[in-house]
Amino acid sequence: MSNEFLLARPFSIRGDVHAASDLTIDAEVRGNVRAPQHQLTIGRHGRIRAQVHARAVVVRGTVRGDVTATEVVRVQETGRVTGNIAAERVVIAEGARVQGRITAGPAAASGPAPNRRRPRPR
Repeated sequence: MSNEFLLARPFSIRGDVHAASDLTIDAEVRGNVRAPQHQLTIGRHGRIRAQVHARAVVVRGTVRGDVTATEVVRVQETGRVTGNIAAERVVIAEGARVQGRITAGPAAASGPAPNRRRPRPR
């Protein structure tokens, strides 16, 4: 028996998702997604507009929001991330699209991805 949960189309969630097992999302989610002890996979049809935090994150679909993982973030060739990524390791496949800052290393995994804007010159 698998300890993985699948949330697939045509479902849509508006609100926070807290996973107590590995989770694959192949649907639309608007809110925060947390799986701090587990792997979160955003499937090819997954559309996430949220802050994401998990042990490991695999992006095959689209994420609009910051992505933080304590171990690794993998953006696969079909993956799209518009937001900051922070993890101990970050892997971006050829063909993937990322727009935002990437912070990698042990310190990056300890907190959310930085969302700092530079002050405008006066």
